Amino acid sequence: MTLSRQGRRGGFENGTGMDSTAPKILLVTGSQLDPALAGYALKMAQRLDLEIVALFIRESCENGALSREAVQAFEALIDGEAARFSALARDVGVKVITVVDIGERQAAIDTICTQDPAIHFILTEREQDHEGEADPDQPRFHLQVLRSTERGFYPE
Repeated sequence: MTLSRQGRRGGFENGTGMDSTAPKILLVTGSQLDPALAGYALKMAQRLDLEIVALFIRESCENGALSREAVQAFEALIDGEAARFSALARDVGVKVITVVDIGERQAAIDTICTQDPAIHFILTEREQDHEGEADPDQPRFHLQVLRSTERGFYPE
């Protein structure tokens, strides 16, 4: 398992054994990875011969600051989740890099996609409604396909 902390410090390391040109899925989650989402990502990676960049994101507060205790608690949760997911991926022959970020979700996604042009798919959980419940009539996951242009990948 490779754990990279992105945050405001910039890019993630790629001393991971991953092929920088191999197509990848960016798997975006919070502190706990939904087992169904993890399984879907792994099956997709196997079938399409993809590697996975797993982004664990913790949105910061409105003022942008989190206490040291909050950051440490988040990182402790991620260590276990990342290790479990990496073990599952290793068992099925899929390469994974784990990126941990604290900040704005879309900014983290944009940064990673810019830094790794081999990301072809973004897989996320569906957003919950304002009452904290997912809409049962909507799919549980959201898959975004990125298309290639001379200037990088953009949503289709």
